[in-house]
Amino acid sequence: MKAVKRILSTALSAVLSINLTAVAVPAISVSAQEQEEQTLIEVLKNGISNFETVIDIKQFDYRMGDISLITEAVNKVIMDPELFYLRIVKDSTKCGGSYNDAGEVVLTSVKLQYENTPEDVAPLIEQFNSKVDEILGKTIKDDMTEVEKALKLHDYIVLNTKYDLSGEIEDYNDGISAYDILVMGNGVCQGYAQAYGYLLDRIGIESVMVTSEIMAHAWNLVKIDGEWYHVDVTWDDPVPDAVGRVNHSYFMLSDGAILCESDTRATAHHDWNSEGITAQNTKYDDAFWGKVGTEIFIDNGQWYFISDTGEYSTYVEGSGQVNTNVSLDEERWYVWNEPNQFWTGKYTSLIVSGGKVYYNTPTMIYSMNLDGSYKEGLKYVNPYETDGYMYGLVLENDKLYAVIKQAPTDEGKLVEVMDLHLENYSYIATMLKSIEDMNDGESTVFDMTEERVFPSQALELIKGRDIEVVLEVDTYSWAINGQSVGSSATRDINLEINKNQGEVPEDMLTDIAQGKDTVELDLEHNGEFGFVADISYNIGSEFSERPATLYYYNEAENKMDKVQEVVINNEGAVTISLNHASSYVVVMDNVSVPPSDAYKDPQTTTDSMQQLPQPETAIGDVSGDGEIDLTDLTKISLHLLNDAKIADELIKYADVTFDGIVDLCDLATMKQYIIKDITSFTK
Repeated sequence: MKAVKRILSTALSAVLSINLTAVAVPAISVSAQEQEEQTLIEVLKNGISNFETVIDIKQFDYRMGDISLITEAVNKVIMDPELFYLRIVKDSTKCGGSYNDAGEVVLTSVKLQYENTPEDVAPLIEQFNSKVDEILGKTIKDDMTEVEKALKLHDYIVLNTKYDLSGEIEDYNDGISAYDILVMGNGVCQGYAQAYGYLLDRIGIESVMVTSEIMAHAWNLVKIDGEWYHVDVTWDDPVPDAVGRVNHSYFMLSDGAILCESDTRATAHHDWNSEGITAQNTKYDDAFWGKVGTEIFIDNGQWYFISDTGEYSTYVEGSGQVNTNVSLDEERWYVWNEPNQFWTGKYTSLIVSGGKVYYNTPTMIYSMNLDGSYKEGLKYVNPYETDGYMYGLVLENDKLYAVIKQAPTDEGKLVEVMDLHLENYSYIATMLKSIEDMNDGESTVFDMTEERVFPSQALELIKGRDIEVVLEVDTYSWAINGQSVGSSATRDINLEINKNQGEVPEDMLTDIAQGKDTVELDLEHNGEFGFVADISYNIGSEFSERPATLYYYNEAENKMDKVQEVVINNEGAVTISLNHASSYVVVMDNVSVPPSDAYKDPQTTTDSMQQLPQPETAIGDVSGDGEIDLTDLTKISLHLLNDAKIADELIKYADVTFDGIVDLCDLATMKQYIIKDITSFTK
């Protein structure tokens, strides 16, 4: 009830008081009365704007029966957006009068008392006018149509204003003035309507403020191309405030449409006072923008926007045709700290600047041409550094800000991510050119620490070729050979891998660890790669030279699947071959593998120089010297590292676990035997 109550209280405080009995006067025609009222309003506005305490109205020859006309005119002046600075002493507004020769009371003046002075308000007026000029300068172009101008001002107010739900946000005039909305950035419905109406008036578009006492609400009727339409800027502003989001459900509606609920309008309007104006034209009642929840950009008669299904689309206002250029619906917005759940909505917004389109996914900023061609990944925004995903973009002074949230209903915060004017984001283009120039058999390293997304264009360039790209990101790298890239590799690849994020259920982790050290590796990418990547991740030098087992978190079947056995190198890095993203767990054995160059004797690595072991000491004695010792452990280690080969006729003696294969389990069992943790090999 906040807004309309204030409208009414303003009216009541301006009621004229005079202790004389009203005298009936003849009625005048409606047109003449309207003309006279407008003249009275101009006289009153001129006097009030100059802080006059007594305003002469003798020219109108009003009688006591005309007090209501004067009261209504005073109220209209007080609600004029330009006079936002007024501070009139409560119940001070009165009417002065005198008797004429016929003994009638003639109302001769309006008397007011002000709480502030011209000196007090001068800086506020200057600030307000400067802000209005700035807004119109950045949003309105001469070649825009009336509906385009109305749209851009609608979007500006929503994107830059927070609805004052609590009434506790700092303001100047309780949130009901254009100054509160445009300068202070918050307010209530009357303020929204005042601000929108004033901006429209400045560019020559006629509008009136509509009020509904029953709804305790105010909005606008706007005259576009000779027809009236309802525009409720307040109800198109998400509550609670959602930075970067702007709805269009209540933009350009007829009386019939705004009276009804729909799939985009949960609440209907009713019982309004529009000063006799009706909105009968239904041209825009079912316009596409009713389902658009982000800013709509306009350039040379072309509208650019993202649909509610995540598709980049254009609209030509002249033809009324909507075209879908390209689908951007590639990633899901996962529930924060709940990796198995995701939101069904699409929270991509776009920015059009310098002939380019910029848009966001949860973690990545892209650019493309206006026609949707040449999509390029520009910058990765790490959600663990910003403490949330990207739910939109905002452009201010050539700087691009990400709207960071943990849930769609959060208000969000702005994080600066790019300066479109100063920075040159050409790294991806340079990388693509380098890949294009690579020769067969060549391997090239690219630093992806900043970008962290390998674009689909790069995959197309390496597909089927005998070349390798190594993508380095902080403590890990991806190695991709073009011959492993299949036809399904059509998406950008998010290279981000985070360590120990807790995605794997604790009970499963405990079950596979069995008391051993573990490291969880969580890939940010979603789904299949379309190729095989050799990922080398430095999990810590404290784990160097240990055998380890890699497990895959199979969410679909709620279990951990064993993938492969590996050996951590002497720098603490583990290399694993993967073809799809998920969470993985590396389980380190509690014993170390001897360094790969220790005990290494090139003279004993050929089959011809290896002696067959004696039958009674065959199991474990792969050196054939009749002893089971460190030499045998080293030979198995070198065999697993592909640094030396055990002869085919001896390999069966390395299978000390009797499971038919030689792997890290045999290496670990051999070490236990040598250090006398076990006394024999048993099946």
